[in-house]
Amino acid sequence: MDEFEFMFYELEKSLFKKEYLNDRKYLERIFHDDYMEFGKSGLIYYKKNIIDSLYGSDNRNIEIRDLTVKRLSDMYYLIHFLLLLANFGLLLL
Repeated sequence: MDEFEFMFYELEKSLFKKEYLNDRKYLERIFHDDYMEFGKSGLIYYKKNIIDSLYGSDNRNIEIRDLTVKRLSDMYYLIHFLLLLANFGLLLL
């Protein structure tokens, strides 16, 4: 895992821990204002949606698999990974 993959991996892992999920300033800081995420349903989630859904959550039992980071430019990265949710199985993201 290179340094960028490790950085994104650690950021994603922080979103599974209550200590970070209860810190709105942390969540506001790590998500760019233009952040968007495509869910498995095909819906698009934006920064506000993500923060509102994460804020105040408990620890989440999730495992990250097959993380790949593709650098598109000096400022943009394309990140793919799989999440294994303890009670739901594998989700593609």
